[in-house]
Amino acid sequence: MEASARSGSSARPKLFFLAPLFLLLLLRVPPCSPLLSPFSECARGRGGGASYRGSVDVTESGARCMNWTEVSDVTARHPGKGLGVHNFCRNPDGRIRPWCFFRNARGRVDWGYCDCKQGSVRLTGGRSKLDGTVEVYINGAWGTICSNDWDDRDAHVVCRQLGQGYKARARVSALSRLPLAVVHWRTIGCSGDEADLLQCPRSVWNGGECQNQQAAAVTCTPVEAASFVPVRLSGGASVYEGRVEVYHAGQWGTVCDDQWDSNDAEVVCRQLGLGGTAKAWVGAYFGAGVGRVLLDEVSCTGNELSIEQCQKTAWGEHNCDHSEDAGVSCTPLTDGTVRLVGGAGGFEGRLEVHYQGRWGTVCDDGWMNTNTQVVCRQLDKNSQSVNPERFGLPSGPILLDDVSCTGKEPALTHCVKREWLRHDCKHTEDVALVCSTQRIGHGVPTSVPVRLVGGENEREGRVEILVAGQWGTICDDGWTDEDAEVVCRQLGYSGEAKARVMAYFGEGNGPIHIDNVKCTGAERSLADCIKQPIGSHDCRHSEDAGVICDYGQRDNNTRVKGNGPIHIDNVKCTGAERSLADCIKQPIGSHDCRHSEDAGVICDYGQRDNNTRVKDVSSSVCGLRPAHTRRKRIIGGQNSLRGGWPWQVAVRLRGSQSDGRLVCGATLISSCWVLTSAHCFKRYGNSTNTYKVRVGDYHTLVPEEHEDEYGVDRIVMHPRYRPQSSDYDLALLRLTQRGGHRGHVVECVLQSHAVLPACLPEWREKAPKDLTKCYITGWGDTGRAYSKTLQQAAIQVLGKRHCERHYGNQLTSRMLCAGSAFSGRHVDSCRGDSGGPLVCERGSSWIVYGVTSWGHACRLQDSPGVYTKVSAFMPWITKVTNE
Repeated sequence: MEASARSGSSARPKLFFLAPLFLLLLLRVPPCSPLLSPFSECARGRGGGASYRGSVDVTESGARCMNWTEVSDVTARHPGKGLGVHNFCRNPDGRIRPWCFFRNARGRVDWGYCDCKQGSVRLTGGRSKLDGTVEVYINGAWGTICSNDWDDRDAHVVCRQLGQGYKARARVSALSRLPLAVVHWRTIGCSGDEADLLQCPRSVWNGGECQNQQAAAVTCTPVEAASFVPVRLSGGASVYEGRVEVYHAGQWGTVCDDQWDSNDAEVVCRQLGLGGTAKAWVGAYFGAGVGRVLLDEVSCTGNELSIEQCQKTAWGEHNCDHSEDAGVSCTPLTDGTVRLVGGAGGFEGRLEVHYQGRWGTVCDDGWMNTNTQVVCRQLDKNSQSVNPERFGLPSGPILLDDVSCTGKEPALTHCVKREWLRHDCKHTEDVALVCSTQRIGHGVPTSVPVRLVGGENEREGRVEILVAGQWGTICDDGWTDEDAEVVCRQLGYSGEAKARVMAYFGEGNGPIHIDNVKCTGAERSLADCIKQPIGSHDCRHSEDAGVICDYGQRDNNTRVKGNGPIHIDNVKCTGAERSLADCIKQPIGSHDCRHSEDAGVICDYGQRDNNTRVKDVSSSVCGLRPAHTRRKRIIGGQNSLRGGWPWQVAVRLRGSQSDGRLVCGATLISSCWVLTSAHCFKRYGNSTNTYKVRVGDYHTLVPEEHEDEYGVDRIVMHPRYRPQSSDYDLALLRLTQRGGHRGHVVECVLQSHAVLPACLPEWREKAPKDLTKCYITGWGDTGRAYSKTLQQAAIQVLGKRHCERHYGNQLTSRMLCAGSAFSGRHVDSCRGDSGGPLVCERGSSWIVYGVTSWGHACRLQDSPGVYTKVSAFMPWITKVTNE
């Protein structure tokens, strides 16, 4: 049995009558894939009572099938299932794909799925897909047929194989003009009624000469259908896409996605009068329909004028539900759209690209395999380059030359290339390709739908894929930047991609679809990286995988897109020009860009404003944070946004036993000083060698771009703090200096937009009692466990009387309390957030008014948290930090 059919499965066959040897073999049969090769009726033998009756007699490994009567009791156990004195593939047990028994290399009886491509036909070298030399696929190779006794009856069978509704005319072509040297059959004699050529009497070519050195050829002419089945698209974002619905017997219904592919989509788009690129979608991608499923097993060649002309089951006959509704997108042609012309099936031919309303070719100067990979990925296929002469010579313009791709671009126009229409080539140098039509196993389509959930913008989030109509997550076992690169490319991003693990963007709540994804980074789709069956994993949602696409680019919220024309592209300056005009190398208005690619600059980057030249960094830049609009938690709170609280730091243990363990939260108040609680050092002491301070952190287990760790040079606890008391609960940490002095400013922490100090309040300044102005942050208790991601929650500073009602004389003038004054709303800072900041917005700056200190209990509405009042200690803080 083929290795591909043996791996990782728990499915059980229904042939219980077989001897123990066969049972051991069949126990390893994998789940049947709904993605069968659409080349012949072999692919239609699906379950639910469907039965294959064709003439394929070869397995996928190329082994010849055994006669069914050679295996005892098989025919007796399955009467009426097409078994008998023959060796044709069948599916008597109702499996999705036909199979047969064969003898393996050791002479033992084995079984395998059949090669559904066996006996497939295609036409090459003609004026269209329906005209040319007949090639037939036999035992893994395409070959021709001698023209001996070739007539219209034989041609009729060929055209029937290519699709219903064609008139056939037999022709011949010269063998000397054919690039394919293999000849399979010397003669063939069809009656004209056969379903495929394998059912016709034929003689194998014995190496002699074909009559007149000619091969069989046909011309198939489409016959206009008497009527067209009404078709519409529903559930899409535009008129160009949606769930396919057909009208029959007075009602609209959906189409099942069994065998649904790009050929079917092409026919639907053609019937709707929509040009451009047709793409098939499965798994109710545009939502589940209502009413009946009217069609199933639709299999078009791509040349039909209506879905009615395609092979399909009888109306209303199916084994599907609405989670399998088929959809299409008919994307209008845009500059840079590619296609393959002159070959068979749309997967091979001369490469043409669309530009300004016309199609043209691409010159092969400098063409490499990486370029081919990009084109075939753009077409959702695998790749190889071939001789263009076999696809004829075009008459259109040559549009591109000197194209150079890395192999990772999402489209050909993203590669380095000459300007449009600039070349030094002839059409004999046109690029031609063959893209593989092979699909992958495990029940996953080539273009498995992917989305990102839970991120701060559309370029990042938890990765979810749609399988069988249900969105689910991916386990992070082995999840790498290469996997992230494929996901981002599939979503249309071309920048740097970063993988995120450990539910970095939060835990999903649906199924976990896949595990152990293995991408090299060059795949066209995430589906190409799936190496084990769907649903097979050993994970929990705490291991959900995520990605960040276009890593390092600013959020769209911080950019302003233009809305006028795009004047220039490919600006090339050396840096010495006196004007931008000296750098413009192509005509004004010539570009292949969108406003999402508008260029910008930062002048005097890194220089400080003259008005902010002061001794201490904290007095010049403090309390600034990104203007995020999303409010996210601790108890009653949500995940914060990355870099959203740039002064939040973590005091952690250092050492071999407990290295990295969180001790307390803290607040960066200048480049070298951190503010936290004195009680944080009760358990492990106040030795500076025991601790380290981490800045720029977000997810405790995932390193961030601006994350860094610093040693502690001094620990200064307030002199009046006593361990048995909660009063004067304040401490300052001096960080280890790095890199000496920069001017007159002592630098310890490398500051960035993600690492900045908070501002300090004035002496005795009161915190605002406004719910929307104050926040607490930390990695503490979320109500279920300690958080791996930084949490935030809006909190209200409560009045003195409210606090004294809860704590009496335990509350001193050097403390404030905060929580929620509203019934049913519990917000608090708990164990693990000790020493962390309570900050409030004042004007355009954020001030640290409190340091998390103590409280009676977490999550109790009647027990608000107690914070050390920072404004009461400003003279002491100023004295210590200026020493």
